[in-house]
Amino acid sequence: MKKVHLLFLVLATFSMCLFISCGDDDDDDSLEPPKETQNKDIEDETIDPYTTPLTLEAIDWTSVSVHNEAVGNIIYRINNGEQQIISPEEFKTISISKGDKLSFYGDNTRYYRDLFNYSNIKASDCYIYGNIMSLINSKNFASEKKLTGHNTFSHLFELSKIKSHPNKPLVLPATSLTESCYSSMFSYCFELTIAPELPANNLTKYCYANMFYSCDALTKAPELPATNLAEGCYSMMFGYCTSLTTAPSLPATVMTKGCYENMFTDCSKLVNVPSILPALYLAEKCYYCMFKDCVSLIKAPELPATTLPDYCYYMMFNKCISLNYVKCLAKTLGYFSTYCWLEDVSAVGTFVKDKNTTWNKGENYIPEGWTIVNNE
Repeated sequence: MKKVHLLFLVLATFSMCLFISCGDDDDDDSLEPPKETQNKDIEDETIDPYTTPLTLEAIDWTSVSVHNEAVGNIIYRINNGEQQIISPEEFKTISISKGDKLSFYGDNTRYYRDLFNYSNIKASDCYIYGNIMSLINSKNFASEKKLTGHNTFSHLFELSKIKSHPNKPLVLPATSLTESCYSSMFSYCFELTIAPELPANNLTKYCYANMFYSCDALTKAPELPATNLAEGCYSMMFGYCTSLTTAPSLPATVMTKGCYENMFTDCSKLVNVPSILPALYLAEKCYYCMFKDCVSLIKAPELPATTLPDYCYYMMFNKCISLNYVKCLAKTLGYFSTYCWLEDVSAVGTFVKDKNTTWNKGENYIPEGWTIVNNE
C-alpha cells in the first residue's frame, strides 16, 4: 500500500511540473485540457469555468457511473492523467478518491439516441463545475457557443447526487440552442443548490422543459433573459422545486403555445415573483398552470394583456392558498382561458380590473369573498 501511495505522489508531482501546451496543433490529436490552479483548499481555489472542462470533483471516495449513448466516444481523465475512453452504448463505473478531479471531453453533437436511450452521468459526493461544451468540442470548448443536435444534453444528469461548488461554477454558455437540448438535464438532482446561467436569447421548442424538475435544494432560479420564445420552452422547468423562493424576471412580450406551462407548479416556498408579466400578445396555454400549488405566493404578477386566447390562464393560480391580490386587465376572454385559475386561493382578496370591463364574482372564477375594483 505504501508503494502505491508513493507512486501516486511521484506521478502527481511530475504532472504538476509538466508543461502542457493549449494551442491548436493540427498534427496532435491528443486532448490538451487547460491548466487548473493547484490548491489543496478547495474552498479557496478559483478557476476560469469557461476554460475548465466539465469536471466532477470528489468530496469523498466515490464512484461515478457513465452511460454513453452518443454516436462517438466520451473521453475522461482523472487529475489530468491518461485519457480513458467510454465507447458508444458502453456503461462504465469510475472510482475516484477524495479530491480527485474527473474531467470529461467529447466531439459529439448530442448525447441522446432516442426516447429510451440517452447518455447519463450519475455521481454522489461530487462537486460539478466547468464548461459543459467540453463534451461538444474537446479542444476548443472555451469558445464554443453553439448546439446543433436535438436533445443534446437531455437527461444527462437526471437522478444524480451532484453538488454545486461554492466557488467553481458550472457553465452552459450556448447561445444557439436546439429542440429539447437541456430538457430534464438536472431533473431529480436533489442536492443541486445553484443553477447555471442560461444566456440564450432565442429559444427553441422544449429547450428548458423539466430542466430542474424536483431539484429540492434549489432556492433561486437563474436569470432568463430570452425574449424570443418557442413552444413549451419553459414548461415544467422548475416544477416541484420545493425550496425555490425567487423567480426571475420574464421579459418576453410575445408568447408562444405552452411557453410557461407548469413552470413553477408546486414551488411551495415561492414568494418573490416578477411584478409584471409584460406580454400583450398571448398564445394558447401560455400560462397554463404556471403557479399552480404555489401555496406561499401572496401577490400575483400584473397581467396587462387585454385579449386572452384559449386556455391561456387555465388554472394559473389554482390552489395558491395564500394569494390575495390579482391585477388583470383582460377585456376579451377565450375558451376556458380563466378556468379554475383562482380556485382555492385566499378567501379574502382584491381583484383589479379594467374599468370598462365587467367581471362578476363566481363567474370566471373570481372568488366570492374578493373585492373587485377598477384600475385607475
